[in-house]
Amino acid sequence: MRQHKKPLKFYIIIFIGTSLIILGYSIYLFITQDAQLADLISLWILPLIFTLLYYGGDSLVQKIVDKTAEKKRKVDYEGNFLRKIGELMSESKQFLIEDFRKLQRSEKFQTQVHNAYLIYQNGETEIISLEKISKKFRADTLEARAMAFVCSFVKEKLEENQI
Repeated sequence: MRQHKKPLKFYIIIFIGTSLIILGYSIYLFITQDAQLADLISLWILPLIFTLLYYGGDSLVQKIVDKTAEKKRKVDYEGNFLRKIGELMSESKQFLIEDFRKLQRSEKFQTQVHNAYLIYQNGETEIISLEKISKKFRADTLEARAMAFVCSFVKEKLEENQI
């Protein structure tokens, strides 16, 4: 949804247009029903109220659109990291769809992938290292095979950043 701020001229035109409509209606009531001028004065508040409500609504919608656009502009670096690893794993043809689902449900694996992402971002530390992460799983498990892909990707990216 493309929104842009409307100029002040737009709201002035709206005010003038509604004022002309109220003027025409007031003249009609004055002529046909012999309405008193005091009765018609309350009608003259309507153009101002309508214009202010219109402006307030537009301002509110613009703020909402700006907030959602700001959220869309934020880059999800961890999501990009996970997508790249997922692409590598699916290109290898070593994993089935059920394997991906099982890996998504494994909290231990997800924690270690997050730790691998932290290494990818900040480098290895004494607390978190790729060697420690890969030792968390038994060698014959699905998680160990998947973690090998994660660790190799992170090592490759760390080497690229050092060059």
